[in-house]
Amino acid sequence: MDLRLILADEPGAWITFTHRDRQLKARLDPMWLGAERVPALLETPLLVRGLLDVHSQVVVMTSDPFARHIDELFEDYLEATGLGVRGIAELIFALRHVDLVELDLLREGLEIREWLDPAGSLSSRRLLLLLRDWVLRPETRIGARRMNINPASKAALVTAQAVSNPDDPHPFLKSPAQLAVEEKQLAEQQEKRRRIERQRPRELEYVPRTAGSLADAQAESKQALEELKAQLGQ
Repeated sequence: MDLRLILADEPGAWITFTHRDRQLKARLDPMWLGAERVPALLETPLLVRGLLDVHSQVVVMTSDPFARHIDELFEDYLEATGLGVRGIAELIFALRHVDLVELDLLREGLEIREWLDPAGSLSSRRLLLLLRDWVLRPETRIGARRMNINPASKAALVTAQAVSNPDDPHPFLKSPAQLAVEEKQLAEQQEKRRRIERQRPRELEYVPRTAGSLADAQAESKQALEELKAQLGQ
């Protein structure tokens, strides 16, 4: 992103760009479209018209009433803002994991409402700088989500890798989904053991006294013991 865009980056900033030989004016930050509508930008580029000022909207609608050049307009806008398709995709990722972004922002002493509110002090450009740093850090929520692990420091990850068995990796190196499956399997095994332990006394209690049965053998042993006691008593 060039210096001009950095200097222009302030709440409510506008940017002028050229589209099909026409000068258009639009909001520098796509969050002016609304946090609930930004995720649809890539699939519905027509929404980009909502970022233009009134005069530019009239120019676009009169020159291209059937929106045949809307993809080109979208690309021109993204190039002018310095975001590009990658930047919009990253913002959409952040909005879809807004709870994780909020936690990471709080650790930085920042409020997420300052980004979600386009008039706030945290622009999308600044958020992207943080986001691109977080994804490289396993101790952040966003970084751990990208690496498909639970948050952990780099030192903890190095230690876990050193002591891990290839067939049974350390929990730090397992994804939350893997840990959830293992926890469920462990709970099922424990419940199965409890059922077996509850069944054993009942099975012994209700064993029928048929020839050769365990109950029959126990009765015979008890009788033999009583007879032995009687003989010793005599």
